[in-house]
Amino acid sequence: MIRMFCFFCLILAIPSLADDRSIVVRATNPNSANTPTLEVYEKDEWGQHFTYLAIEFPNVPGLICDLWCFESGGIEFESAEDLADGSVRMRHTWEGQDHWIDTVATPEEGEVEIRSTLTSKDADVSEEVQNPPGLNICWQLRRSENFKSQPEEYPEFAKRCFIIDDTGRKFLHETKRLPIPVRPETDKENNPPWVQMYSSLAGPVLEAGTKSWAAYSPDRYRYPLMGAVSKDGKYLTAMGNGSLNTISQAWHDCMHNNASWEKNSGGEWEWTVRIYAMENDEAALVSRFLEDFPRADALAQSEPKPIHIGNQTQLFLDDFLIEEMEGLTRRVNPISKHPENPVLQPTEPWEGIYTIVYGSVIRDGDKFQMWYYGQPGVSYAESSDGIHWTKPDLDLVEHEGKKTNIVIDRNAPQTKANPFEYFYELFGVFKDPSETDPNRRYKMGVLCIHRNYEGPREDPFHRGQRRGLGIATSPDGIHWNEGFDFATEAICDGATHLMWDPVKKKYVVYGRTKHLDSDLLETWDNEWADKHFWGRAVARAENEDLIEWPPSLPGEAPRVMSVDSQDPPGAEIYGMNVFPYEGIYIALVQMFYNQPDECHLDVQLGVSRDGVHFERLSDRSPFIPVGGIGEWDRFNQSPANNPPIVVGDELRFYYGGRSYRHSPYDGPDKGERFGGVGFGSILKDRFASLEASYQGGTLLTKPVVLDSDRVALNAESEFGEILLSVHSEKGEILAESKPIKGSGTAIPVEWKEASESFQDRPIQIRFTIRNAKLYAFRVSG
Repeated sequence: MIRMFCFFCLILAIPSLADDRSIVVRATNPNSANTPTLEVYEKDEWGQHFTYLAIEFPNVPGLICDLWCFESGGIEFESAEDLADGSVRMRHTWEGQDHWIDTVATPEEGEVEIRSTLTSKDADVSEEVQNPPGLNICWQLRRSENFKSQPEEYPEFAKRCFIIDDTGRKFLHETKRLPIPVRPETDKENNPPWVQMYSSLAGPVLEAGTKSWAAYSPDRYRYPLMGAVSKDGKYLTAMGNGSLNTISQAWHDCMHNNASWEKNSGGEWEWTVRIYAMENDEAALVSRFLEDFPRADALAQSEPKPIHIGNQTQLFLDDFLIEEMEGLTRRVNPISKHPENPVLQPTEPWEGIYTIVYGSVIRDGDKFQMWYYGQPGVSYAESSDGIHWTKPDLDLVEHEGKKTNIVIDRNAPQTKANPFEYFYELFGVFKDPSETDPNRRYKMGVLCIHRNYEGPREDPFHRGQRRGLGIATSPDGIHWNEGFDFATEAICDGATHLMWDPVKKKYVVYGRTKHLDSDLLETWDNEWADKHFWGRAVARAENEDLIEWPPSLPGEAPRVMSVDSQDPPGAEIYGMNVFPYEGIYIALVQMFYNQPDECHLDVQLGVSRDGVHFERLSDRSPFIPVGGIGEWDRFNQSPANNPPIVVGDELRFYYGGRSYRHSPYDGPDKGERFGGVGFGSILKDRFASLEASYQGGTLLTKPVVLDSDRVALNAESEFGEILLSVHSEKGEILAESKPIKGSGTAIPVEWKEASESFQDRPIQIRFTIRNAKLYAFRVSG
């Protein structure tokens, strides 16, 4: 039975300052230091009488949840008693029925189970209940200062409340909200709607009645978990069940999780929810929930789940959207290198033989900024177009009495020109959008090495050394004021990428680790690889604070990318630069090919839906290939430590190129020792294409829901064509496109006149492609 929100849910979200509770029972908790303490109380508010179950969590400071048990018509509180283990039992009557509703709340570390059962009032009556009552807990946080909505400005609380959808945690202000039927769209309570309900991925999106105080969002949850994050961001609390009914939130500290009754092993009706409280860790919450409700994962997968597509471009870098594909090839579209490359190279006597972006290029307004690595350490350049660069005379480091563009002098003692004690080489620089301190606006990541080290932090791959990620901060990217040599030891070597993940709201490092796979070496059966394979791979770590990382032993960070049997013998993952892009994560995977007759580094593409699980594209052809004979970037490409830069309708990828090979190559084709910086471009979204020649090919998407029937393609089809057809859940054709011929990044799809509107309903799209390339499609509102 599904219950909509009632009017009183909205009122109860307003905190009452007077504490005139009448305590019915307070549990005698023998383990109150570790498990929650429970209390049942009654209170008269707004002319009504309410019964609450209060839960006080010792592991989250100041957290008290008040649960109105139950907000359900015909359900009346009868009694409560304290049980020996800190639990409480509540008894309710069910109007007009001969069964009690007995509810036991049981405290555990970090959670409370609330389980209701139906018991007959007459032991001799065994008539089975056909339709148990729809129980509904109104869960409130109004007595918890760190969680409650007041006095936050409406609707700030929604930015801390979340559901778990198919991509992970989604905060409620990020979901699509529909107007409440009983309120005018101009009403404050419809901007955004206060009461919003969410359906499961395993079922259809429900529709609210015309007299409802709620509306059903087209966003759907994967797990029936709904919760809130504390104002300081350190903790979360959530309520979950395992029955995939509905969950809802009143845009205040008032939430509902509508569990369903189910038969237990003894044939009795049971109704169960759990309240969680813990540190703000999404993965830990989901893991604990699945331990408590193991069927929830299978239920979420039990039926096809239409994928809601918002206004983000849909790329075809993986098979996430694809149900069927025939006659099409996925092909990587390599960058087009700029004809003036290298755009930056050694010109000054202090720079040495190479200037490479083991570093970053960012665009701040009309100015391009570059931090690059060379013989002195870290140097700085700037440009108005990203092509022609100047190296400004700065007042930090001099060379033979002349000002230089050096911002970090690796040979200097720990001064303003070098805030590190153990600096070895640069990773990159980024301007932190989450930083509120203007003196820390820019962040730099470096490799720090403490040689001749003896102690508990010894690197397992480099004995006698301590290695880790060093952090520096700056107000302007030039004057680096603070240096922290070992923020984390999740990494052990160069080619490490440091970023702020705007999706997860965390700092993430993708760093060098090592993984020696004896089975892989046996599969390769290659004498050179047996001798020279180091097992370079990529590990990942994340944290909410860039400076204070939790202590973990070196080598413990989970590995997210390494070579496999599809790679040639001796290949290694040298590094990986990751950036969020249109709802996915794209990786520039630096590959090291190590054989006596072929030793070079190029860059492939990888893709991930969560920033953790990556796959490389198609035939693993290079996205940034090495240069040909006579070119400056002949043997060694290293991508800049930053996302691509948008210039017009292009994406620019800066990279360091070198004319000499990596060790251990010792053949005659070595090359001169030169390194510079260049860039290449692709048109927006054109990382890879699905393409077919004249024989044609087709692609059928998985079931999707579109916000609009206005679709645009990123495609090349001047001398071929692309056709679209839209199909209902039953396979009926709802719309067919006119032939799409042309080339562009946003070609509008024109539908034939007889086409039906298909927005906001489950559909599948079939693309028929002939002598054409499809890169992406986009839905516009």
